[in-house]
Amino acid sequence: TRDLIETKLVRSSRGKEFNVVFLSPSPSSGTINRLIITTYEIATKVRITNKGINTASTYSIQANSYISLPIPDAMRLELNGTYSRITNIVADQEVSVAVYQGGANRQDGYRALPVTAYGKEYITVHYSTSNSAVGFAIVAIDDNTDISILPPTPISYQAATADSTTPITITLNRHQVFHYATIANLTGTLITANNPVAVFGYNEATKIPLSINGSDYLIAQYPAVADFDTVYILPRFPDRLNNTFRVIASQDNTRITLSGSLLTMLDKRKFFELTLDSDVKSIFCSLPCLVVGFSQGYSTDNTTSDPSMTILPSFYQFMTDYSLYFINQTQFGVDTAYVIVTTPYSSRSNLRIDNAPVSANDWSVIRLIGIDYGVKSIPVTRTHHIVNYTTSGAKIGLLQYGQSGRYGAYSLPGGFQFKTVYRLYIFLSLKPSNLTFEENKGVGSLFMTCKALANPEATVVWYKEGSLLSPSYYNTTTTFVNSTAIETASTIEFSETNSNETASYYCQFSSQVGQLSTPPATFTFSSKLHIYFMNLIS
Repeated sequence: TRDLIETKLVRSSRGKEFNVVFLSPSPSSGTINRLIITTYEIATKVRITNKGINTASTYSIQANSYISLPIPDAMRLELNGTYSRITNIVADQEVSVAVYQGGANRQDGYRALPVTAYGKEYITVHYSTSNSAVGFAIVAIDDNTDISILPPTPISYQAATADSTTPITITLNRHQVFHYATIANLTGTLITANNPVAVFGYNEATKIPLSINGSDYLIAQYPAVADFDTVYILPRFPDRLNNTFRVIASQDNTRITLSGSLLTMLDKRKFFELTLDSDVKSIFCSLPCLVVGFSQGYSTDNTTSDPSMTILPSFYQFMTDYSLYFINQTQFGVDTAYVIVTTPYSSRSNLRIDNAPVSANDWSVIRLIGIDYGVKSIPVTRTHHIVNYTTSGAKIGLLQYGQSGRYGAYSLPGGFQFKTVYRLYIFLSLKPSNLTFEENKGVGSLFMTCKALANPEATVVWYKEGSLLSPSYYNTTTTFVNSTAIETASTIEFSETNSNETASYYCQFSSQVGQLSTPPATFTFSSKLHIYFMNLIS
């Protein structure tokens, strides 16, 4: 085995290009939808293009600041189908993007992810109800993007019907969006594509739990399955007595453990729901999973705030600093804002919000992987804030949460630092089963194999003498290695049909980070079997 090429890609919820969609509730008095862009240490220029209505503007934003922009109602997605109603955001420096949607008593928000975090496989999480719409939207960034949608329950679109074994298929071009909504249980919908896409999900109005009063609008942008993880801290939402969480598995036979006790085993696309009181807990998944948090309706704890939804960052996806904005429009209906932070308990004195220290009191403590972590809800003003450490390298988990006395609430993650992974790590291995060819005694075979470790999964093609080979000439398999690596292996078998042949071969692997190729390997087959690898990287 010989290592050849490796490349790293660091990805997070910060980026230079984003695409967002607006899946708002029906227009009503006081409805307000806002696009929020926050900057970091460098002043930034941002170009915002509303593809659906062909408007574009450029804005300059100071360092460590923000811009809050209204979303034209003409961009809203309502009917099922394919549209061009996306808002494209391009910045010359890294920024964070959040979207707030709703009105005085029905609202939520989501953390937008940049195109570098898009993937080819998603599993949706909703909170279905029997009398209001549940939906999703899929955004393509490449032409000829073929998408498969496999729901957990039967759905129909145009003349097609899908169920848990038969998908609906669609094709999108660059900057098109497919929107679908229905009254059905869509949690566990599997969405796969041949090119990276973004996926958003929402509930028009749902009760949590379904048996109580108090419904609200929920929305999120989902991380790709490749960015699911294994360890999560479950916080409590401020002033709420009970909190609901859903854990969904990316693979069969996933063990779900709550603070050391086995909860359940889940197969791929299946979820487990749990309701917790004020104690902070931890979730461990034996294989990558996604955890989504929900605040509950007002009648469960005698507050005047209704449900909200947030994708939880895993323990490994905490970031070192955050640039956040809490919406301050009166008609959005939120009076009180909080940051919910998780940090090593012994380091809490180094935590800063706008350069001010955070009180060392009133922390909930949970022990995780041999270290005590503190979790705390901190009231903040409804404006822009910087959250960081006085010491470099320390990680902070953060959620944004807002509520009002008029039955409104929202929640969203402060951000994600996805794992630094070997996105394409290519190596060749020679696996001869018999190096000798003897006439009239059968033929020994020789296998030439190229492999890549990637996250997300890489695809592979072979070239012979510079010409693309048909997939019928080689065999390709993929194997899950761990939460940061999927192995793609492809093999050509040389046998008697290759007698007296000399040819040069190489593999080309592709993923959303780009393409990498192995150096050419020259193969010679005669009455005695030989193999020559030429021009290998040392």
